[in-house]
Amino acid sequence: MLAQKRQKHSPKPKAVMPVLLLCLLTAVLPMEAKLPPVLQSFTDDDRVKDAPEDKVDEKNPEAEIFKVRTTNDEKLQARSEIYFLTDKITSCRDRSLHIPGLDLSTLPRERRETLEQSLAAIRARQLASLLNRRGTSLAILGDNSRALNDLDEAVNFDAEYAPAYNNRAWLRAQKGELKEALTDVNKALELAPKMAEAYDTRGAINLVLKKTGDAIEDFNVSINCNPRYAEAYFHRSIAHKLMGNLDKYKEDESRAKELEKQALFDSEETGKQTGPKEEAVKEKTPAVNQKEEEPKENKSK
Repeated sequence: MLAQKRQKHSPKPKAVMPVLLLCLLTAVLPMEAKLPPVLQSFTDDDRVKDAPEDKVDEKNPEAEIFKVRTTNDEKLQARSEIYFLTDKITSCRDRSLHIPGLDLSTLPRERRETLEQSLAAIRARQLASLLNRRGTSLAILGDNSRALNDLDEAVNFDAEYAPAYNNRAWLRAQKGELKEALTDVNKALELAPKMAEAYDTRGAINLVLKKTGDAIEDFNVSINCNPRYAEAYFHRSIAHKLMGNLDKYKEDESRAKELEKQALFDSEETGKQTGPKEEAVKEKTPAVNQKEEEPKENKSK
């Protein structure tokens, strides 16, 4: 889902992280200085409530194409995700990132500064990922304003975190801000050229802009990147219908439904085998494109 925003924090310093340091930090979530809360009104009392869904002008095509469709089960999962993620974000903000057993003050200045930059980069990516995930959950509950706040914050912590740009593009498009949405999704693709969700997002934007040929090209690339991505088939079916290609429309629509059923079945089977997971995340929902990249680190869409 949502691409993420905010502009009060300077971009993270670029630093190369030694493999050993990455291994040492896998279990650590910290920080050197406290930062203001992402959402000052985000409290224990209101953080799991459904917010009134932001209204979209039903006369605009983006109202339907970019609408976030969710089930009651997905909303229930989103509420529990918000609890978990808010605690995680608070913890990440309030603790300083460090390497167990290593006193940085004992290191030569150049090495110490390099490690400090690497730690700052890791913390920025951790916060961007957590904020992106919470923004997705908020969008599932219909709280798009807070979702966009989280996404803004995510890209300000980590200007190279592609999923946040992609998800913000989706929500901006939903508001009719197509120019801004296109800027965001192009940034996501610049960072993650193989991100299926982002191609699908751009295709949907082109569809609303009546650039049907460009839209189909984007959906084709999305499917090439991920042949099991149901949304790309669904959106491409709409494009084929608009162009009068009814056979291709029916073929894509059928394939999308088939993939959705298979994904639901796989999800249920996984749940039976492993049980509930503390960190289960809805990284991609119908209206929220988001994928953890390998750099571009998965749009709730």
